[in-house]
Amino acid sequence: MPSIGKVFFSITVPLWGILVPISVGIWMVSLPYVLVKKVTSLIKGEKIASEIKVEIHGDGTKGDILLLHGWPDCGSLWDKQVPDLVEKGYRCIVATLPGFDGKPVGWGYNFDQLTEMANDVVEANSPSKKVIIYAHDFGCTIGYMLQRKYPEKVQRMIALDVGGYSKPDAAGILFVMSYQFYNLFAWSIGGPAGRFLNTSFLTMGKYRARPLSHCVSSLNYLYPKFLWALATKNMPPFKPFKDIPVFYGYALKKDVSFHAESFLEGIRASKGGKVCSFNCGHWISVSKPDELNKEVGLWLEQTADL
Repeated sequence: MPSIGKVFFSITVPLWGILVPISVGIWMVSLPYVLVKKVTSLIKGEKIASEIKVEIHGDGTKGDILLLHGWPDCGSLWDKQVPDLVEKGYRCIVATLPGFDGKPVGWGYNFDQLTEMANDVVEANSPSKKVIIYAHDFGCTIGYMLQRKYPEKVQRMIALDVGGYSKPDAAGILFVMSYQFYNLFAWSIGGPAGRFLNTSFLTMGKYRARPLSHCVSSLNYLYPKFLWALATKNMPPFKPFKDIPVFYGYALKKDVSFHAESFLEGIRASKGGKVCSFNCGHWISVSKPDELNKEVGLWLEQTADL
């Protein structure tokens, strides 16, 4: 029996037949305005964020950890993990994706570009040794792509609540389609209306990882980029890695799982692989920080020599 959330969002799916064409229309009508605004910004010398913002915490010798957030978060997502990791002897490289720090980002960046930016962060901050990736949500996608393209730079990976691939049922597919197109629509509208759609959606989901006032619709640029990558088959499934240990944590209180059972089985069967479930919603690092820190800390110790 599908949950109330799935039923609600499944009912809204037919609306996207109306909303998506409206979104396209808005893009076309707003294009001259966007171009004029861009030219004006260039004339005024306004800078557009084009790099990942980085904060370094600690100087431990146990390893460098690159922390990657997802939507609609920023580096503060890890505020309850970083002190614990630093105390355990790790050096934390906390990333904030372009546009997620409140600075203008234009049309945003695709996942190939974000992966290259993440690689630049690794090269600049950990040039002589491999990093441990610690990621959540779309940050996992960037982490998977970084490990696939630059395996020589990744030692281990901790991924939270977004697996390399998923196999939702029909209701789950409708749920994912509905909220992703909803966020796409909010992004296409922008301004106060887009922000209202964002905050309404996040309020309904009991989001509390950062102030809602910071969750503007421009952050939703990840959704059109993600959907386009899927449509053009530029984002193949990421199977569990056999050459590095992986910790995967997932939330139990959700309407749909962002991983397939076979993905979990692959991690459990791999050397150093570990799967943990948490009795909370999608933002595990905020809802269950102590439990997460304990499980991750134990796993880091157990896989230190792998």
